[in-house]
Amino acid sequence: MKSFDVVVIGAGPAGYIAAIRAAQLGQSVACIEQWKTPKGDYALGGTCLNVGCIPSKALLESSENFERVTHQFKAHGITASGVKFDLKTMLARKDTIVGKMTGGIAGLFKKNKVTWLQGHGKLVSGGTTWKVQVADETVEAKNLVIATGSKARHLPGIPVDNKIICDNEGALAFDTVPERLGVIGAGVIGLELGSVWRRLGSKVKVLEALPTFLGAADDTVAQEAWKIFSKNQGLDIELGVAISSVAQTKKGVAIKYTHEARKRLSIATASSFRWAACRTRRGWARRTSASNSTRRASSRWTRIAAPRCPACTRSATWCAGRCSRTRARTRA
Repeated sequence: MKSFDVVVIGAGPAGYIAAIRAAQLGQSVACIEQWKTPKGDYALGGTCLNVGCIPSKALLESSENFERVTHQFKAHGITASGVKFDLKTMLARKDTIVGKMTGGIAGLFKKNKVTWLQGHGKLVSGGTTWKVQVADETVEAKNLVIATGSKARHLPGIPVDNKIICDNEGALAFDTVPERLGVIGAGVIGLELGSVWRRLGSKVKVLEALPTFLGAADDTVAQEAWKIFSKNQGLDIELGVAISSVAQTKKGVAIKYTHEARKRLSIATASSFRWAACRTRRGWARRTSASNSTRRASSRWTRIAAPRCPACTRSATWCAGRCSRTRARTRA
């Protein structure tokens, strides 16, 4: 059985940085990651690099360039005709960027002598050390870092097929531009992907439960952001709504919702639907209560995570990133 000073479960931004830094400090380190690409290859980087921050920024840049050519260059005395975009090429560029970033982490692991264990990590036993099973192999850890991250929390009773009803993964990979796109959640992910597809020609309606726009942000920033997203970019954003139902129809999706202030029932139709409201922790955290799994995010590490984390009651175990008790509801 291989033994390591530190074993990190999860190779997202919290996990891979923890693994590299521990190795730089002279520890023997292994990092466990089970993420696979659509082609079936293992990849490092977690949600952020694979289906979060990095691919969304790539599509934001591509769609912004198209928007500038078609709508903003004229003010600079530049005219262009017959401008078209190739969605397949945009998506391929996004995938190339993601591949370079995740490959870069693999290079850093090799440089710093971090052992990458590919597969799902499972805590087998504890004591003075931890035993962790990965596929058919069991390793021993003197110290354990749990950085399993989060995943999109789906609506109850609404199956996500990532074709018509999507989470962040599906919304990053539409093979055609939706004629109408409905987005629940006016947070960072919803606004980013709503902006991408609106620039490329989709009519986008964003539904937000909170009565204020970007309520966690500074008031001045939120007001300016409202102008940019609603007026400049043309997103149709409705605040203070409660979703009654989401149902697939022959033409797409019908979303029934009520305005809390006006108490009026409305129905929005869309050819595609994007769920972007909140996230839940991976692995053990799926068993936590709703109150624990919807706390607001912070950037700190924590030694004692959610009450049902099976590991964090021990002194040699740490939780990091979205796995920690304060990081369940996050942006990506």
